[in-house]
Amino acid sequence: MEPTIRCKRGTSDLGTNYLGCTGVADDHVLVEEPAPLPIRRLDIIVFHRPREADGLCGAGQPFIQRVIGLPGDVVREDDHGFIWIKIPGSAKFVKLNEPYVSAASRLANRAHFFGHTWQVPNGTYFTLGDNRSGGCDSRGIGNGLPGQPGIIGKVVRIIPSSG
Repeated sequence: MEPTIRCKRGTSDLGTNYLGCTGVADDHVLVEEPAPLPIRRLDIIVFHRPREADGLCGAGQPFIQRVIGLPGDVVREDDHGFIWIKIPGSAKFVKLNEPYVSAASRLANRAHFFGHTWQVPNGTYFTLGDNRSGGCDSRGIGNGLPGQPGIIGKVVRIIPSSG
């Protein structure tokens, strides 16, 4: 979720660097539990790590990601890393305005996902981190789309680190 939520640089228990971390200390978040409904596009949610993520992302903490696609939406990533949304009943895709995603982050993973289209099943959400260089989001996990029972809460405040 960098740069929206900064994480401390360092190594994980798997010995890998936290890619994309720019902070010297972790930001904290205030989470409203359970998540107030409705969950809206661009909300930041905390949800239980999908089992499908364990092999790709390692086991551990819950995910914090931004809701991009709502139930019934079709999500598409173009060859420039931009996200397009087609809502149910619409005939065309609309480009999602994402000023929080840097150009470098937008392009980092486009080789893996450009041109892909995902249908968001009813009862689930399509989520992405603001730092797109990882594959630990709805694009790379397959069935790792959070549904209402797996959602812990919604981020209502980001508390910047003092470090």
